[in-house]
Order: sequence, then C-alpha cells, then structure tokens
Amino acid sequence: LYCEPHDGFLAKIIELYQSLYAAQEAGEGAAQLMDLLERELSRLELPSAFDRDNILTWHEAVSLVSLATHLYLYREALRPMVERHPGAMKEMSGLVATLSNGAAPSASWMKSARAVFDRVPPEEWLKSTRAITVQKAPAYSEFGVYGDKQIRALIYTAAFLPPEQIGPVLVQYALKRCYIAEPGIGMRNEKLGNACVWVLANFPDGGGVPYLARILARTKYPKIRKRIDKQLNDAALKAGITRADLDEATVPTHDLDRDGKRRIEFANGSATLVASGGQAGVVWANADGETVKSPTKAMKEEKDRIKEVRAEVKELQADLSIQPQRLQKLYLQDRAWPAELWRERYLEQPLLRGFVQRLIWLVEREGHAPVPAMPDATGDGLCALSGEPLALEGATIRLWHPMHSDVATIQTWRDRLEQLEITQPFAQGWREVYALTEAERQTAIYSNRWAAHILKQSQAMALARANGWTVTARMWVDQPNDEPWHLHLPEHNLVAEYWVEGAGGDDPETSESLAYLYVNTDRVTFKRAPEGAVDSAQGPGTGDPIPLEQVPPVVFSEVMRACDLFTAVASIAADEGWLDRGQDASHPSPWSQDADRYWREAHTADLVASGQNRRAMLERIIPRLAIADRLTLDEKDLIVAGTRHTYRIHLGSGACSRDGRHICIVPKTTPAKGKVWLPFEGDRTLSIILSKAVMLAADDTITDPVILAQL
Repeated sequence: LYCEPHDGFLAKIIELYQSLYAAQEAGEGAAQLMDLLERELSRLELPSAFDRDNILTWHEAVSLVSLATHLYLYREALRPMVERHPGAMKEMSGLVATLSNGAAPSASWMKSARAVFDRVPPEEWLKSTRAITVQKAPAYSEFGVYGDKQIRALIYTAAFLPPEQIGPVLVQYALKRCYIAEPGIGMRNEKLGNACVWVLANFPDGGGVPYLARILARTKYPKIRKRIDKQLNDAALKAGITRADLDEATVPTHDLDRDGKRRIEFANGSATLVASGGQAGVVWANADGETVKSPTKAMKEEKDRIKEVRAEVKELQADLSIQPQRLQKLYLQDRAWPAELWRERYLEQPLLRGFVQRLIWLVEREGHAPVPAMPDATGDGLCALSGEPLALEGATIRLWHPMHSDVATIQTWRDRLEQLEITQPFAQGWREVYALTEAERQTAIYSNRWAAHILKQSQAMALARANGWTVTARMWVDQPNDEPWHLHLPEHNLVAEYWVEGAGGDDPETSESLAYLYVNTDRVTFKRAPEGAVDSAQGPGTGDPIPLEQVPPVVFSEVMRACDLFTAVASIAADEGWLDRGQDASHPSPWSQDADRYWREAHTADLVASGQNRRAMLERIIPRLAIADRLTLDEKDLIVAGTRHTYRIHLGSGACSRDGRHICIVPKTTPAKGKVWLPFEGDRTLSIILSKAVMLAADDTITDPVILAQL
C-alpha cells in the first residue's frame, strides 16, 4: 500500500507484461519471447532490488512480471479505502501481520478486526472486497506467495457484512479464482478459497448455507467437497433438521416470483430475469415498456446496473444447471414429503418450478394405491393420467420412478409425454430400469454386468464424482491403490462399490504423475455401512458383501444406471478415432491388440438397458423426421439408406459403419434444440445418432474430405 516511489516502474512493468502476453498470444516462439524480454528490460530503469542478471528463464521472468502486475492491481483496488481511512487501514495492516497461517482466524483476531471494521462504512468494505476478488488469486510459485495474508484478512473481515451482499462475491472468488487448476501449480490457492468457505459457514443463523451449497455443487475437488459437506452437516445439526431438509430449504430463489421472473428497474427501461425450462435469460424493455433485443443507449449509461443484471443471469444459470442432478439424487435418498411441504419446496419454489412441472410425481395416501401424476396446466395441483385432479390434503408425495409402475402404465405415460411434446429435464418416463438378472441371482453377492470394459480413467473419474461417487486414481506404483470406487448411501446404511484396476499390460500408458490412462472394470458389490458412518477415500467401515436381493430395487437400479453411464461415456469404444490415433498410438502389444478387439466388439455388441431404451425412443422419433422413409431399425442398429451407400449406426455406442467397415465421424456439437422433439435432455449419444443419420441420409451433399475419403 505504501510504495509510491515505485509507481513509475510498476507502470512500465504493466506495459512489459502486456507486451509479452500479446506476443505469446500471437504465437511467438520461446527464443523470440526471450529476445523481446531482454530488449524491454534493458529500457527500464530498474530499482536496485530487481536484478536482471538473475532472471534465468522465460518462465521465471514472466512469473515475476505477472507478480508485479497483480500486486499493483491489488493495491489500486484498495487505494480508495486507504486514502479515505488511513488510520483504520494502518491498524488493519498491523492486524495482517498477526494473522496466523491456520485454517481459521482466532476469536481474538476477529474481535480486533471487528473494531477496525466499525470505523469504516460497510459499503466501502464491500466495494473493496469486490474489487480485490475480481483479480486472480495469488498462486504459489518459486517466488513464494504474495498478498495472501492481506487478501485473507479482507475475506475474514467480510464476515461482518450481510450474507446476501457478500455471499455471491465469495462464491465466485472461491470457484473462479481459487478452486481452479493451474498447469504446474495444481489448485491455484486453496487457502483463500477455504477462507471464503469459513466465512460462509460462520455467518449467524445459517445465512451462508445457500452459498456453501453452491460451492459444493460446482467444485470438483474431493477434499473441498468433504470440507463443505462437513460444514453443511454441522449446520443441519445445529438447526435440528436433517441434511436433506437443509439442502431443500436453502435452494436459492434469486427473488424470482412464482412464474420464475424478476423485474429490475432502470432509469430509462427495465430488465426482467427469466428462469424457463432450465435456462436463464433476460428480457430488456425500453422506457415505454416495449421489448427490445438489447439494452438501449440510455440504459447502457447505467453501467453498474447492466453489470449487475448480467452477473445475476450467470448466477441464475449456474444454479439452474445443477438442479436436474440434485433432483435425481432423490431416488437414492428415497425422499417423500407431506403434500403441503412438497408444494412449498418444489411446486411453488421459483427456481425449481420449471423442472417440477415437467416431471411425474407419485401421490400416496393411506388405504389407497399410489397414483402417478403430473402438475396441471396452471401448476396449482396434480392430475392423474386420466386428467382428473387429485386431492392432495393428507397425501404424501415422492418423485415417481418407473419401478413404481407396471409396463403398461409406463408406456401410457410415455404416450402422454409424447402427445404433449414435453421434454423432461432428465430421463424419467424413459428412465432405464435395471432389475436383477438370473446371472446376478447366481453370483448372489456381486454383479458382473459392467465387468471387462476398458475406460479412460480421468473421464470415468470425473463422471463418477459428478454423480456423488468417491474415487481414487489407479497408479502404476509399487504400493496398494486398489480401493474400489464407491458410493455411500447413508439413508440405507449401504455402500456400493465398483471395482477397477489399471490397464495397459507391462508397459502401460500413464500420466506424468504415473496414473494409468486406462482402467479395466470388474464387479459391482454392495456392503453394509454402520449408522452414522463417515465417508472417506477408503469408504466408511464396511463388512462383507451382502446378497444383491437385499438391496432395495430402486437403489440397485440407480447404482447400475450410474455404472452404465461411466462405462458408456468413458469407454474407449466411445472414441471414434481409437483405431487411428496416429503418433499418439502406443506400440503394438498384447494389451493394445486386446483393446482394439474390445473396441470393435463393442460396436456390434448386444444392447444393454440404455441402448434398448434408445431404440424404443427412436421408434417414436423417426416418424416425426423428414428423412423417416430412409430410416429403419433392427435389433441393434439404426439403418440409414443414403444415396451412395447404406449405413448402420449402433444404438449403444453411436458408432457408424458400412459393409462392416467403421466410418469415423467425430461429432462437433449436439444438434440444435428445437429441430426435433426429444423425450428428455442429456442423452448425447441419442443426439449424435440423429445428427449422423441426417448427414448420411444426404451423403451426396457431404463435402468434408475426411468423411468423403471413407465413403
């Protein structure tokens, strides 16, 4: 804060940093960049503390220049508050020096910080915190870390601000600036991210809980998730409610009304935030109330207001995007609610309402058979399949699963969804069902349904974590690392385990950290977990595997469905270019030959539940397509009659072939929404199959030279 004599030098450093960055972005090589660096440094009047001869490498030079830039930006962000309140800020600087390196500030430190906080208007603390947190968090490097304590002190002091004002700021800083991966560094700054979590967890009356939930839903780091999970469990215990109740009660509303809208006034117009169909948007209106495509010139003069609207849309979209995954977890939690509580937390909840209205719910009443139902046209109640309104007073509501109904009822609901062209937020009416097979009854305590597949380890682990599983990487090292990937199901006192092992033979392909690039899959088992058991990398304490028949049918089906997802998406069979990897291919070996054989066989394999479901969906979708007369279905494939050739697209993998020869068509994106009705969102393989079918049906118009060469 007090280095005015060096302002001129710092300004030159800023210019140098910008020149180097621009040259690097333009594709200059390392030699040219070093020449530029030497040339620019020679023009600077360097302070004696800056020894140019000791800058040995490009990386060190850029790190030092970047460091100076960031420190300069930090200081400029704090300058207004320092100039207006020099005494309080000098006292704060003294407090920074006494801040420990522990995971949390001491009570005495917070007491002293409160005394300083009270000497400065709260809005200035808020403004300075916002200004600091839009900058990159300082990262650890060979130069150490600078600015860490100062920023941490500012974050801890934010605990005295209203949660609704500072909460979104801390969430964004933790997720976008701290809990991000940096090449050669890892997590950019875990300590500052953890400081944000500490503040959110220590707001009075649970004021920070909704913001903690946002970080938990979006961060990928297991240890961060574990830390936040504990904070939320403690908050639930303190409030005297279950964790599930806490999660539901803290879903944000963004101040939307019942219809998912919120109007923000401008001096010369307005912006209306809209949450619709799982998507966030904004509708602009001019001073006369007429809808316009973008803010008017007069509205753009209110720059801060425009920024506020756009930031709010991003936050709204981020919160909307995690809800389908959270809703599907209700199946494993076996949640049910009294009708009035369900109405409050789901049907009338503005963020969830758009999802709830497209889902099927199960109405249970003592002495009556459970009845599947959907919200009526007004969204005020539930209607049975016949269209008859259901009385909800005294009823219990849960999320309907196909296992709750017979096949005829499921088919009728599918007809209804198709008739109304309702695209569900996730597979529900068309959800895959995995019942025990005769083979699983014979093996009794384990399932081989997903054994003998080859997966890309990092992709499979990312999918597993996104679905709540705890996973550890298989490493090519001389020490045990064979714990199964597992899912703790505390509501049922169960643990599901998916066994995998490193793949690649005696000379496997590995990452720089010696993690296997590929893994072989094995059995799935279930074990009992003690009441109140705490999860860990090794899983909660468990006993021997239990008979699969003792696992609740919906739980078994959902676990099998998750394993199907990991297998289908992360399998090398899903890699269109696996057989032609060019320089990335490993030397021929028994393992690579086995892998190639597996890849080929997967593209002609019998369909598992997901592929069978996809076939049933295509039976309904194909008649709606303009190319319907060119498409037919057989047991495993969609057959496309093109002008040049006839093609087969496998309904399990999405792979395409003609006369038994694979055709590599790498999808760039999924088809644009709205071109054809799909039963639910999220089946990328179905979208790929349809996009390939449309392309190949008009194969005489294909211009891509890579595809043409294969035709």
